[in-house]
Amino acid sequence: MSVLKEQLQNADKLLRQARIAEAVRLLPKKDFEGLSREERLLAANISRRTYHIGLGLRLLHPLIFSEHSRPQERELAEYAVLLTLNGGFEEAKRLLNPIQKPQHPETLLAKVWTHFGVWEFQESIPLLTEYIQQQKDPYYNFAGRINLTEALFETRDLTRCERELESIIKELSATSFGRLRANALHIQGMLLHAQGDLKKSQQVLQQGLSIFGKAKTSDKLLLHRQIGINTATELNDLKPLKDFRKVAAKDRAWDSLRKVDLESLKIKFDRSLFLKLYFGTPFVQFRRDLERLFPNAEVPDTFRWGDNKGSCLDLSSGKFLRGPDSVLSGVSLKLLEVFSKDLYSPLKIGDIFSGLFPDEHFHFVNSPNRVRQALHRFRQDIEEKKLPLSLTYREGFYLLKPLKNFAVMRDLQSLNRNVSTDSQFEILKALKYFSRKEAMSALGLPKATAIRLIGRYVAEGKLSQIGVGKSTMYKVVSY
Repeated sequence: MSVLKEQLQNADKLLRQARIAEAVRLLPKKDFEGLSREERLLAANISRRTYHIGLGLRLLHPLIFSEHSRPQERELAEYAVLLTLNGGFEEAKRLLNPIQKPQHPETLLAKVWTHFGVWEFQESIPLLTEYIQQQKDPYYNFAGRINLTEALFETRDLTRCERELESIIKELSATSFGRLRANALHIQGMLLHAQGDLKKSQQVLQQGLSIFGKAKTSDKLLLHRQIGINTATELNDLKPLKDFRKVAAKDRAWDSLRKVDLESLKIKFDRSLFLKLYFGTPFVQFRRDLERLFPNAEVPDTFRWGDNKGSCLDLSSGKFLRGPDSVLSGVSLKLLEVFSKDLYSPLKIGDIFSGLFPDEHFHFVNSPNRVRQALHRFRQDIEEKKLPLSLTYREGFYLLKPLKNFAVMRDLQSLNRNVSTDSQFEILKALKYFSRKEAMSALGLPKATAIRLIGRYVAEGKLSQIGVGKSTMYKVVSY
């Protein structure tokens, strides 16, 4: 066994004990050329679990896109998970979709993450169920079971969620898997909150915090988030959530900001916050949950992001409804659309790349350079057209904000362009037999994008093409 492999295996043991900082110190820092495939895969796995996503992508990219050999299934699975953490959910799905009968449980879990990250919990349940059946490693089997309870909670199957959690927490008490036990206690805390038992919820959440001690981790922050939600609910006061928001923003826990805003609406409904959540969240199922939770809240045809007192740019056309007699177009308009999809999370390089080049593969050197060039042109456009927009960069994230007296208008139909390709295929399945124009109308997509999407489904064997030219029709393949 090589010195590095032994080092990485020790890092894996440390992570299972929630000793994250110690595990980070064992990661390789340079000289990647001499690493074996096995060492690269193990190092990438440790990199992901310690939130060093760029390092993981760099380690595996040469294996995934090698001209001399095909990537192995486990390498594809690990790389796909890293892509999801970098904002590349659609690319991750494209890499994993051809693997119809996975030989390794890691591939099933990778497919789960492509759904979890975009709020598609229902789709993840059968994958997690199969993963748990296949995964023999006790630690990862527990992890799969815990993720299943989260999916069950989010899909409101609370009875099954409670039953599974009780068994998991009891079994984990006899292991050294502290981090997993804390994760399970967090979900139990959420469940108890949903059941109205705030006192017991607080107790189990405090148990979870005691496991981490003084360590600062994203898992620990989730426990604090639920404690804040419990306190705000009990007091019928938004202050605990506002206090947590400050901590979450500082720690760049963007989805926690979205979550606490949702919980704020349950305590005290605010229409402007509801519309920000609805139009500022790119996940279809999240918006469906908003509609279910607040059935009397009307969703308008358009939403204005920013200060509605001054000039306003229509995102669908690039034209100003009020303000300068000019048009924003090309890559600048596309970038503005990319930034406006998610009003909670500043964007990483991978998020921007996926938005600008949805059908291309991310490269850890070339892709960031292309994104920076696009952002440079965007800044030039902002200055030349004197647009009141602020584009800032901090610690790996880009943040765009409309300034005073300026707003960006989005229309309701444009939200359909944010749905994942899996959701888009479900729309086409409902049509069964259709023309290109019918697909464009149903999906709310422009011609070029619809053509690329249909072409991908034909290549994957999901659609069959009938006829040629203007009379071409498409049929969903039964499988």
